[in-house]
Amino acid sequence: MEQNNSKIWIAIGVIAAIILIYFGITGSGKLVAPSEKNNSDANGNGTTIPQKSEAELKMEELVSKKLNAIPGSPEAPKQSNPISKESASKEAIKISVSSSGFLPAVFTVNSGTPVTLAITSADAKTHVFKFDSSALSGIAVGIGPNETREIPFITPARGEYAFYCDVPGHKGRGEAGTMVVQ
Repeated sequence: MEQNNSKIWIAIGVIAAIILIYFGITGSGKLVAPSEKNNSDANGNGTTIPQKSEAELKMEELVSKKLNAIPGSPEAPKQSNPISKESASKEAIKISVSSSGFLPAVFTVNSGTPVTLAITSADAKTHVFKFDSSALSGIAVGIGPNETREIPFITPARGEYAFYCDVPGHKGRGEAGTMVVQ
């Protein structure tokens, strides 16, 4: 019985320590969540620096990505892990690819805005979505048979940007399309 009580008190102590480490304690003994912590400026003046929202952080990450980087590099837009077609973002532009080609084969977006492409292999083949323009060389999505992946990025300057499947022979059989940027 006494040994069980010791284990319970140890568990309570560990949980309390985790809470204190996560929230931190100000000099006044007040618990402060990480998003509310008081930061000092260069002169040591205590100023509260507003924390950025999740949407702001996501936008900063997208803006920091280079559209013309080597695909898969840390600088390039990052494709998601495989997801189900049904779990693709509601705002995503949904594109399917099969031996019949891309659907839709043409889509329109606004320049300088965040966009997410959800690309699905609609057959039992592997496909690699790529743009023809070197300005968008960092955007590449490899999808396995009947798989869906997303890739978010900030759209480039106005113009028409051809895309295609980079698997040998697929572009020649019609796996190509155009992104129109207004």
